[in-house]
Amino acid sequence: MKMRCRAAILLPILASLGGCGGGSEMVNSAPPPPSYTALANATSSTPLATQAARQEYVRLNNAGIPTITAQLASIEISYDSSSGVYRVRGAPMNGSTKTIDQSFGPGDASADIPRTYSRLATSGGTTESAGLTAGPISGFTYASYGKWTTGQSDSVNQNFHTLYFSYGVGTLPQDLPKTGQASYSLELSGDGGTLVGGKGTITADFAAGTIGASLAPTYNYGPVRISNFANLSGTGTIDSTHSSFAASVTGDGYSGSLSGSFYGPQAAEVGGAFTLTAPNGGVAAVGAFLGKKN
Repeated sequence: MKMRCRAAILLPILASLGGCGGGSEMVNSAPPPPSYTALANATSSTPLATQAARQEYVRLNNAGIPTITAQLASIEISYDSSSGVYRVRGAPMNGSTKTIDQSFGPGDASADIPRTYSRLATSGGTTESAGLTAGPISGFTYASYGKWTTGQSDSVNQNFHTLYFSYGVGTLPQDLPKTGQASYSLELSGDGGTLVGGKGTITADFAAGTIGASLAPTYNYGPVRISNFANLSGTGTIDSTHSSFAASVTGDGYSGSLSGSFYGPQAAEVGGAFTLTAPNGGVAAVGAFLGKKN
């Protein structure tokens, strides 16, 4: 009788211990990593993170020298891979509160230049122009960069506004690394009176929440005439809430600002926009950058 009582007492206890063991394994198991949509497969409802810089070119009454200004800005962009349509929204003009909303699709695509969309409309001697450069960049899965131009021109006046931007599937805040460091090799693209290219580096210290940035922009006058005009470096901070960063850079008498975002799983890629000021205070360059984790 005593043996049967002991068995009756022990069995529920052992069952309880077994259940606790299983529960412990579930508590200790890591949650599955978040999934990311490749930018090429995005739909109109896929959230895309953006960074942008604005350039305004104004030449009135056939003035010999145009007025050019630049500053960091904001833009919204969506892409539907099924229809091939991009939608962009923003205020291209410096200081303007007027939002322009435009869409570009296969009917606007250039037959000769990849990633290029444009259209023109002329009325009363004034030509309204709109153009977009966007689309996948070889070697990148989650991020890309481009530019959006709107403007008016007639026989004596030209007024154009261009937003250079990065866009893509942003790193989720909970997936942004909290420890360690990573470096990214950058490609630059923009304008400074002529085409701007060049290289750069972003070094992220995720534990400290800081970044180091270096830019080596070039003026590209032609396929074989490329001139490096400055080497700039500086530091900035990471905004872990939005998986973004910002920095200031200086060098060789030039100064600049950049803003960027982390894209893809575990901040696999970066993209952003920059403005550079020349030693004389004029606009040296405005553009966008893209980079992959080394």
